[in-house]
Amino acid sequence: MNTEMFRKNVPDTIITHQFGRRTVAQSYEYDHRNLAEKLSFVKLPPAASKVLPAGSAKELVGKMVVSGMALQSHLGQSFKRIQHESGDEAAFIYLAANADGFHVTPYGFCTNSFSVNPCTRHLKCFDQCKHFTASGVAEHRVTLEDLRSKLVAMRDAARCKPATTVGRKNQIAHAERLIAGVSAALHAQPNQSVFADGIDHSTLKEDIFK
Repeated sequence: MNTEMFRKNVPDTIITHQFGRRTVAQSYEYDHRNLAEKLSFVKLPPAASKVLPAGSAKELVGKMVVSGMALQSHLGQSFKRIQHESGDEAAFIYLAANADGFHVTPYGFCTNSFSVNPCTRHLKCFDQCKHFTASGVAEHRVTLEDLRSKLVAMRDAARCKPATTVGRKNQIAHAERLIAGVSAALHAQPNQSVFADGIDHSTLKEDIFK
């Protein structure tokens, strides 16, 4: 019933009240729509239909950007800038050319264009990556929970080492940063950017050896 109410576009606040839940996040735990269903109510402007074929992956990415789901990504920000400077048609032409910037990872969605900028973090989406978007998919949640338990075990093992052990402090700090990232992914609303103010690892970094 929870999923069917989402399919009928009933506001999440009303669904939450209907089932007597305390937070909207609880309702999304029982939302089993696929991504296409979640975006079915998003209407693209006429300029988009010329370059984003109906039912295609390009149209799906377009809806993600227009709905705000992927607006904070590098792809979404570039789209917004081009739209502001050159109008809808130019922005959607850009989007069509870069619509491969949507991928499913073991932890959620990635809105980076791998064909232009291969993943520099080896799919460590949970390490403050700006392109990481929560999916709400049950399998991704299981993977994240399993990863968090392993990271906690790794941190605790490092803590058990003598204080004089080389690298102990760095190991603990590294594990705690990743645990915080995984926890953020688990608590994020489905289809929302996990680290909206995170790091854009696709941008070129200054060469420190110059």
